[in-house]
Amino acid sequence: MIAKYRTLGTKLLTDQSSQVDHKKIKSIKKNDDDNTSNLLIELKEKQNQNEDHYLSKQNENPETSKVNHKKINKNIKRNNEEVTADDPFINLKKRQRQNEDYIGLAYKDLVSGNIISFIKLLKETLLTRSRRSLYSANESVLQVTIELLLPSKYRVPELCLIMNTAVNKGNGKFGFLDVFVLGECYTNIELKYIPLTGLVSNTDGKYFDANELGELDKVIEIEDEDILLRRQYRYFDKKTNKYFRTTINDILNNGAKQLERYMRIIAKGQANKYSTGVCDERIKIINSNPNKLIGFVIVVIGFRRIIWRSVDEKLTTNYRYIKIN
Repeated sequence: MIAKYRTLGTKLLTDQSSQVDHKKIKSIKKNDDDNTSNLLIELKEKQNQNEDHYLSKQNENPETSKVNHKKINKNIKRNNEEVTADDPFINLKKRQRQNEDYIGLAYKDLVSGNIISFIKLLKETLLTRSRRSLYSANESVLQVTIELLLPSKYRVPELCLIMNTAVNKGNGKFGFLDVFVLGECYTNIELKYIPLTGLVSNTDGKYFDANELGELDKVIEIEDEDILLRRQYRYFDKKTNKYFRTTINDILNNGAKQLERYMRIIAKGQANKYSTGVCDERIKIINSNPNKLIGFVIVVIGFRRIIWRSVDEKLTTNYRYIKIN
């Protein structure tokens, strides 16, 4: 019986203690909420005071405010430039746009009769190749390089011509102009490439490695043109299966004469069964007012030296040439 009353008393004390604890917790929580609310109110008031102070300063010193905005914009711009400078894809796209602009300007100069910027662009492109490729470079490599430096919609590589209707194919019936360029004037380009191996093999029988060819390339770059034109060149002729010797000057002059013949044929317009002229399915030819034909022969020695000559013969044509896409 006594134990029963003790248990009941303990339970009552526990319940009373629990009620007291809950009241304390509620009181503490209420105080915390009140303190938090008061703190938020104080922070909001300070924030409003700071904003009012900033706005009043702006009104008092508008010039200072402008300067600050300029500094902020300048910092943002600098940060953006730093990010751009570190992004290889953005830099690549930028260089591509610059190259396209450069190619466009060189093309416009070329079709107006000024080849200087195009020659500069060609040399810069050739210098990106390795020394090792001095062994394998040939006229086909030069042809492709030239094509890539001209807008595709204005260039016609290896324009087909009928040079002589009285002979059969393989006996001089056809001729092929290296590059025909449409534009303000119709520009005709004849290409000649002289590999350095053809020059050194003519001087002695020594084998030249890539580094030695690279050094020779630098010598040729600054060599006096008169001396360079007298240099002999040794080449292999596939038709006769023999080696022949000539000079760079002869190659240049023969290229100019060949170009003049091509230009006179082009000026005649469309070829047919009985007359010479252009015979190329990529070109549509129509009658028009007189248009000017200009020509350049380009001789490249190695990668660093380029000699060119313009064809002085002033030719006009009564035809218009349109590239068929």
